Amino acid sequence: MVVGAEEACLLTAAEAREWRYRGEGSMNLVMAYIGDKEGLQGKVLRLRKAPIDSDESFKCASIEESYAFLQRQQFSKLDGSCLPRGLLVLVSRDFLASVKSSCHGLRPAHRLTRDLDLTARSGWLLPDLVSVPKELLVGSKVFLGIEIKPKCGTLPDRKLLSSATAIKAQVSRYRMMQYEKLRTGKITSISSYDPLDLFSGDLLRMQTAVRNMMQDPQNVFRVWVCSGPSSAIRHLGSEEELREVLGSPGLSRSWESEEDFCRLFAKVVQHSKVLVRIRELQALDALDIENIYHMHRCLANPDEYSEADARSSAPAKLPPVGDWDRLIEEYLIAHSAKDCSVIFTLTMIDKQEHDSSSIMSSAKSHGFELVDESESCAVLYRFGVIDLDIKLRTKIPEYMSQDSRILEGYLEHNADKC
Repeated sequence: MVVGAEEACLLTAAEAREWRYRGEGSMNLVMAYIGDKEGLQGKVLRLRKAPIDSDESFKCASIEESYAFLQRQQFSKLDGSCLPRGLLVLVSRDFLASVKSSCHGLRPAHRLTRDLDLTARSGWLLPDLVSVPKELLVGSKVFLGIEIKPKCGTLPDRKLLSSATAIKAQVSRYRMMQYEKLRTGKITSISSYDPLDLFSGDLLRMQTAVRNMMQDPQNVFRVWVCSGPSSAIRHLGSEEELREVLGSPGLSRSWESEEDFCRLFAKVVQHSKVLVRIRELQALDALDIENIYHMHRCLANPDEYSEADARSSAPAKLPPVGDWDRLIEEYLIAHSAKDCSVIFTLTMIDKQEHDSSSIMSSAKSHGFELVDESESCAVLYRFGVIDLDIKLRTKIPEYMSQDSRILEGYLEHNADKC
């Protein structure tokens, strides 16, 4: 059943062949619809994963909880046009099993420790932000879908931190985390990308950030090329593939080099102002995990850990206890914003084409905005924010442990800088 819709929709095994693997993160797998049902065209289905090893420590909100969180939180900093909320649909176990089988051999090796949760009852139906309406796909028109995961663009106030962790007020969390990932073998080299550059609003710094993301994407930069319906959307897995597409007739008149593309995309991100809004959400983390942890521990186990214990252990002066619950909730919203993604869809319209004005008009009616224009061409884009998932209070101790590991990994490699 589609929650909030007039018609019921149960996805069964017979319909699994109409869905194609698009990608995945640590908690969710995404399938794109390639069938001919009008109500599902231009949609993706987000499905929850579960660990293959039943002994793995795994705390994850259900699809239903994440969906309810997004409906409940107004996210006033992000208007509804850029934050698709979607619908829940019921999925049968046979459907999930068939989808799981169809993804065999397509999934990246580092994601195989978790698989589809065959006990799930719902999937999350969302707009496919990479897919483009067919009336815009004329001639040699090519669209790029670019997903960025900007990460945390804020630094904690030095006054909130202990002397041992003061470096957190100077170095971005993403830069610190690189050393922990290197130590644990998750990466083989340190990325030069720094979220503080991307969030700075300065075009040159943003251009540097885009270039660094492209050179070492890790999980913060992905590109698709769209020249048709969902079935024609192709993920570009290497810089070489991206260069080839950037030189295609449908795009190349907008730039002469890869650096030109970095400059243009940085301009798109700046023009959208979406990072300004995301940063405002991230700034709801007013106390840092070092203090939030002690407040949470007290509220969760007041008999074992008193308010006096929390105040004596936290590095900052804590606010009145009556504010703690609200501040913890705001911290969790901020934590969600630090892990969200933005998908941009970008295209160039050749103004020499006889129908260029009608194409531009149609694109704008589908939410595209003009960002760059010359006598010969115009560049348009649209964007949407995804992965604003609920973060669980029960994971706050885990977040504290992770914060300590990240700091330890950074200090191990940079003791002379601290």
